[in-house]
Amino acid sequence: MNTVTLSIIAQAIIGAPLLALFFIICDRIFRHEVREFYIEKCLMISQVISIAAVIICSYWVIIEGRTIEVLQMRILSFSTQDLIFSLRIDSTSVFFVMMSCILGGVVGLFASRYLHRDPGYFRFFILYHIFLLGVHAIFQGAGLPSIYIGWELIGITSALLISFFAFRKQTVANSLRAFWAYRITDSGILVATLLAMHQGIDQFNAAHWHTQFFIPFACLLSAIGKSAQFPFGHWLPKAMEGPTPSSAIFYGGLSVHAGMYLMLRVSEVYGLPLMVAVAMIIIGAITLWYGTVVGRIQSDAKSVLAYASMAQVGLMFVEIGLGLNSLAIFHFVSHAMLRTYQLLNAASLMHDRYAFEHVLGRDQVKFQPVQGERAFSQYAYAFWESTGGIFGRLSLLVFAEFLARSVRAFEEWLSGIILAVARRIIFFLNHPIKGFVITLHKVSDNRDSL
Repeated sequence: MNTVTLSIIAQAIIGAPLLALFFIICDRIFRHEVREFYIEKCLMISQVISIAAVIICSYWVIIEGRTIEVLQMRILSFSTQDLIFSLRIDSTSVFFVMMSCILGGVVGLFASRYLHRDPGYFRFFILYHIFLLGVHAIFQGAGLPSIYIGWELIGITSALLISFFAFRKQTVANSLRAFWAYRITDSGILVATLLAMHQGIDQFNAAHWHTQFFIPFACLLSAIGKSAQFPFGHWLPKAMEGPTPSSAIFYGGLSVHAGMYLMLRVSEVYGLPLMVAVAMIIIGAITLWYGTVVGRIQSDAKSVLAYASMAQVGLMFVEIGLGLNSLAIFHFVSHAMLRTYQLLNAASLMHDRYAFEHVLGRDQVKFQPVQGERAFSQYAYAFWESTGGIFGRLSLLVFAEFLARSVRAFEEWLSGIILAVARRIIFFLNHPIKGFVITLHKVSDNRDSL
């Protein structure tokens, strides 16, 4: 297949959602009503076309080893430099483009049923298609200007979908929290884009030594904000106020991985200076530990999954900092599929649990705050289990399931010891004399048995 034909097929990947968005807006303007059936059909047809096109492109990129130049278009022209919007599919981006098409179709089909007869049905799918365009601009971007355009589209749609249920004040507050986190950290990719344009580098290719040093630092700032890494990860659990489909594809499947994809491309093209690599490893490790510990003590399903996503993306940052790019790509594919499924299924699991509690007659039970010895034991268990869980997750990716189960057994054994010691300390603090007498009796019993 020649280059022109491949380029036309690849253009259908981003062209199909764009046409679907156009037809949905035109139908709303001329008919003055929301037709859910029409919106669903436009979505499904566009996603089927995108999936078929990405399958064809994947064959030529992965099997034949070709790079597909999708699009190159001049947006603005200056006296010394042109702003070019260029798209490309290569051996790195093809996996991300494939996941964006597949998850976009699955979540879109789920959302068409989930939001049936919702007053914001039309608004959701307008923002959803804009989000898909932004995702394709990032994952297919051949340069920082293209990625920046998609970066901003994702940020805007994310903030608007968090506040989807705007009649609740908390959702608006959480949306503003995420929006300002984006605004602060997006300055990094803006500076990197302007610096690349100043040096005359508008695509991912050979770079000047200035850009090789400063661009990774600037991109890292934007990456930790978009991927909810330390210290900008506070907004991610709050973002779960939005509809379940948007939470699944944004914060489980695609948007939360945009930061790690940016650093993946930067590491491949410009290279990671030692300070940036060390910073990525430290930030990823802190986020991994923090997300694991805090996620253990959450009381709702979405918050648990939000902290789990934060921790796993932190592990991907560690992998990229160590130079394990292939492992990071494999980790992204597996994590995106799993986390999207878990978020889509969370509401059904909660509904089934409440129905089961109602049948058993325990539907009036309320959660009470954990205090005293039980609280101390719970935090001790979460701390030690998460510390061992870091090595468990690494072994799961490197040494497969057998070693992972062995590490998990060691975690449980170690956690049991820590819990026993914690309970004994709490008992001695509350009952010092009684605890001392019991200890003397146990020592004397052991001596008599010998």
